[in-house]
Amino acid sequence: MKPDTQQTQFTKKRYNAASTIYNLFEWPMEQLWYKKWRKKLWKRVNGPKILEIGVGTGKNIPYHPDQINLIGIDLSPNMLKQANKMSDRNYWLMKSEPDAYSIDDLERDGVEPWDGIRNYEARNTMRDDMKVGDGVLFYHSRVSPPVIVGTAEVASEPYPDHTQFDPDSKYFDDKSSEEDPRWQLVDVKFVQKFNEPVTRTAMKKEPSLEEMVIFNRIRLSITPVTEAEWKKIHEMAGADIK
Repeated sequence: MKPDTQQTQFTKKRYNAASTIYNLFEWPMEQLWYKKWRKKLWKRVNGPKILEIGVGTGKNIPYHPDQINLIGIDLSPNMLKQANKMSDRNYWLMKSEPDAYSIDDLERDGVEPWDGIRNYEARNTMRDDMKVGDGVLFYHSRVSPPVIVGTAEVASEPYPDHTQFDPDSKYFDDKSSEEDPRWQLVDVKFVQKFNEPVTRTAMKKEPSLEEMVIFNRIRLSITPVTEAEWKKIHEMAGADIK
């Protein structure tokens, strides 16, 4: 049987057009069924090499076993671009004092600029290393005990922190200008609040988390997290990866 080239091109065109909002269309089914199925299915898969045909937007990627070599193919180039973003995803831990801005505030606001950062290393991380779609562990600091209370994701490219230009802000910087801004930020979008927050105490007792950067760079407000650490924190929280 010869392939139906006209039908193939029609299908490709449809998926290309829908690629950036495809996950939104599937969201109800993802929450009700697909997420549970993905989790169960990928626990049965062994590597080290896997070919995923019809990888789509890459929604299986968070559930892939560690240390596999995945090749994903898809009819739609635009869907494949979305999957590549997932496969290149990085993870971060971002601290916030809950009296200043909490996970509940982010849940209410939906998306919020991560402003007020006045540490050069943290600024450089937002400016140079973070990408839209990166995962964020939301960490309440200066409470007893400090605790990871949920997750968010990076929702924008870096841009100048507006508070540096505001004389009434405690983050005002008179050495910075709109022509040559010193401080950059990214927007952060709420993803989920953990029903079982993960305390720093519990993290320190978990052997697989002993190398987390947060334990070595105590004063740094933004630290990198490995994919294995990201998954372990979700496991400890009894939360699904989103």
